[in-house]
Amino acid sequence: MRSFPLTVLFLLLAICPTAADEIDEGANAAAAREWLSAAARPFAAGEHAGLPLYSAHVMEELPSREEYLERGNWCSYYCCAPEIRISASSMLEGTDSLHYDAEMAWDYDLATAWVEGAADPGGGEWISFEFITDGENPDGAPFADQYVNGLEIVNGYSKSAALHAANGCPTLLRLWFNGEAVCCIELQDTRDIQEVTFEPLSLAGEAHPRLRLELLEIRAGSKYEDTALSEITIRGGPCH
Repeated sequence: MRSFPLTVLFLLLAICPTAADEIDEGANAAAAREWLSAAARPFAAGEHAGLPLYSAHVMEELPSREEYLERGNWCSYYCCAPEIRISASSMLEGTDSLHYDAEMAWDYDLATAWVEGAADPGGGEWISFEFITDGENPDGAPFADQYVNGLEIVNGYSKSAALHAANGCPTLLRLWFNGEAVCCIELQDTRDIQEVTFEPLSLAGEAHPRLRLELLEIRAGSKYEDTALSEITIRGGPCH
């Protein structure tokens, strides 16, 4: 029988604990927090109104509508996320064939958008995400152990370049979490897909944590006083 050198055996014992209670969970959690904070640093841009400011970067050019729809089936945070309920402070009145409610920013369809319904361009209006954290994900981990730490956004009304220009486009958001202002996010005035990463927000502690995006600054539309957000995707974890 082939034997291992003692140094190899000692190494295997060091990296393969014999019991679950030998795992240093505190050290693992600290390392995870450090990694997540490092991921947020490239997006840090100083402060706005006393809050940390993060700038969204263009992630990639906007694909075709059909290609973007396929993203709904891609592996993402939603594979292990709790149920997320979406709502908004207001919405533009629609028609039989056109709808502008909050769900339109949650459907992987570039031809739809949440459009606020205020009489002015929409400063102070918001869209909100409620995480139903009762229970566990498919891997058996409690939803309350998860965090949210980023967004992917298709800004404005992305259905066409003409509609993007004609409607208002947010350029600065304020992010609220459980009723507390956490940070501000700069958005680019583009139809491309933007991404931003910020310090992780734990889903523990509240029965149903709520994340809210408030419109702070808006590029005015050339034709309409309505402001739109086409798609919002939440990033978080841990998953898989």
